[in-house]
Amino acid sequence: MDGDKVDVLLPAVASEEHAVADQASLAHFDHVLFAGTFDHLHVGHRAVITRSFLMARKTLRLALVAGELLQHKRLAKALQPFHVREKEALRFVQDIRPTDWHCEVAVIPDITRDPIGPARTLRDFDCLVVTTETAKGGAVVNEARKKAGCPEVAIVEVNLRSHSSNADDDNAKISSTDTREYISGKAGGEVPLTAMYDRWHALVSKACMFDGREGCQQQEELIDGWWSTLRDLYLQPWRYYHTLNHVKEILDNIECSRAGNGPLPASAVVAGPSRTSLELCAWFHDAIYVPGLDNNEKASELLWMSFCEDAAGSMDPKLRDDVSTIILATENHVSSRTLYPKAQYPTLNAFLDLDLLILASPTTRYQEYADGIRQEYEPVVGGPSVFAEQRSKFLSSVCSGDKAMFALCGPDAETRARNNMEMEFKHLQQQASH
Repeated sequence: MDGDKVDVLLPAVASEEHAVADQASLAHFDHVLFAGTFDHLHVGHRAVITRSFLMARKTLRLALVAGELLQHKRLAKALQPFHVREKEALRFVQDIRPTDWHCEVAVIPDITRDPIGPARTLRDFDCLVVTTETAKGGAVVNEARKKAGCPEVAIVEVNLRSHSSNADDDNAKISSTDTREYISGKAGGEVPLTAMYDRWHALVSKACMFDGREGCQQQEELIDGWWSTLRDLYLQPWRYYHTLNHVKEILDNIECSRAGNGPLPASAVVAGPSRTSLELCAWFHDAIYVPGLDNNEKASELLWMSFCEDAAGSMDPKLRDDVSTIILATENHVSSRTLYPKAQYPTLNAFLDLDLLILASPTTRYQEYADGIRQEYEPVVGGPSVFAEQRSKFLSSVCSGDKAMFALCGPDAETRARNNMEMEFKHLQQQASH
């Protein structure tokens, strides 16, 4: 019932051909309902919710579409989970609600299979709010109510199209789809985004068993809620290297190593607990990442512990503690190698290798990585010259040191990494000389 698109300018008077209750004066009804996804709540949603709220004397119901009705929605894996959409809609109503306004506001949560939902038979209901683009839905609802033996309701069409805007001009509109397209684009497209969701779903289904079974509602809510959180964190606008693609590369290397053709010995990742720990670390180790801050790893570990709390005892405590230790160890790879010898901590050392493998990438991929780091840090440290100076010092200290960067990946990875870093160092020196 919500077309997800509305114009952002002032409302116009409803045209004559629409037999709706929306006229120049604001109509009032006892019980008003407005349905939609309310995904990434935007100015159009706010305008229609405000209009609906002002018309309602006793009750305003917001019917949030969920479940199966959203499975085939465009860019579905970029949608916010139900509880986030519900919270944002109710928060907005609370923000605009006068202190002496006694209208009750409720969310109808069960629009999952039937697009008409409770509007088909709802008794305390005398007005359905639609937008210009979803006006046909009003007639569908009233027809369904007639068949169910219920009285028809008034259809109020909120037309937010500007008088001066072209009716066919999509540039004059704002849409939740626009936000989802941004999310999808930053993730490399809808197919890669969906693939990452599928990997997350499979991982949490394996790691968090509620009552010893998969697929229960509690597990699905955990999966979708935390998918939205991690997805949005990794797609923050200041990230250029530390993105979902970084997570993907680590997961790919785990899979290849498990099959016997990856950078790690298969023995390091073949065991179930080890593989699960590595995959969970891939998702959480850089979940909190703000260039220039010193506590990113600790903040990421706290986020991991928050996830474990939401998992409500469905996770093995040893798995929880192992992942926590590994995330904190990524703060300083060199000192962690000493603190956690590979003979006693093979999984931890395997992940440190995985996190650094980008340094041993083919030249083109390494250059992409270096450019991503530059874009992340240049604005923070004070511009190109300061970044080049600081980055050069870091590269020089690593390349001149005798500490091995890899514990399990072997001398070839070490050689490639040092060659790449020396190449970047020389490039920065050449830039500084011009």
